[in-house]
Formats: sequence, structure tokens, C-alpha cells
Amino acid sequence: MLDRPPEKLMKIIGIDPGSVVTGYGVIEIEGSKINHVLSGVIKPKRGFLLMDRLWQIGSKLESVIETTEPTHAGIENIFYGKNIKTAVIQAHARGVALAQCGKHRLKVQEFSPTRIKRDVTGNGKATKEEVAASVRWILNLKSEEVKKVPLDETDALAIAITFVLNNRKL
Repeated sequence: MLDRPPEKLMKIIGIDPGSVVTGYGVIEIEGSKINHVLSGVIKPKRGFLLMDRLWQIGSKLESVIETTEPTHAGIENIFYGKNIKTAVIQAHARGVALAQCGKHRLKVQEFSPTRIKRDVTGNGKATKEEVAASVRWILNLKSEEVKKVPLDETDALAIAITFVLNNRKL
């Protein structure tokens, strides 16, 4: 009897960077099935200096990456709003996340918020709640398991799912 080669297993981390809340979500692709591995949020302590909050984000992301061992990462591009100061601070958090991805040699792809919403819900102007509902459906998460899941966490999972949808040939 011939042994079949194992189906390719791939883990992706999605990162929704922010200096107040950074979401992360790790999924696993086995054949055509997408499985939830781990997700959560990083909430640096308020009142800390920006450099200390960034260190907390980097430290936690490093721990998640070392624990789950993803090979790929999806990260949200900076959202260009009216407040340039907020965008610059978000860029710092994004830089910390990219540095951790680089340190662990992850293959990174960046996505705009509109692209993530469109790919996961079919509507580029979807609300965070609509994105969360689509993520729950795609990952087959039971509603009682995710009632209190922060929207930054489901956004990060949506980023990981977007990575998969845009890289079907990996």
C-alpha cells in the first residue's frame, strides 16, 4: 500500500495593529479546511510611555509567534483618517508587529481595511460587527464561544482569512 503524502499544513497569523489594542489571530489551513488556533488582544497598560506600550505589544506578539509557529502573516495597512497623530502612533505599533514577523522570518502580506472587509464579508464597507459575524461563520465558531470576543480579535482573524483567500496556491 502506498502512503499518501500528508496534506500541506500552514499556519497564518493575522495582526490588527494599534497602540491601545492590538488584535492577533492564528489560523491553520489543512487541505481546504480553515481552523482557529489561537486569538486574542494585547492591551498595553494605559498611562505607560509609548515605548513601553510598544515593548508590551512586541513581547506578546513574540510569545504568540513562538507558541503557535506560523509561517505566514497578514497585517492591516494603516488606516488614513483625519487624525495624523493617530496614524503615526498606529504606524509605530505596526512597525513593532512587522519587526517580530521579520525576526521570525514570516512571509508577510499587507491588506487595506477595505480589502479585508470585502474579502471576508463581500462588502468593502462592512461594519466591524458584520466582519465578526463572517469570521464566526467561516471558522465555524459557536456563538456562545465568541460572545465576548473583542472586535479587534475578530478583525485579526479576518486579516488571516484574507491572507488565505488571496494566496490559494501556497
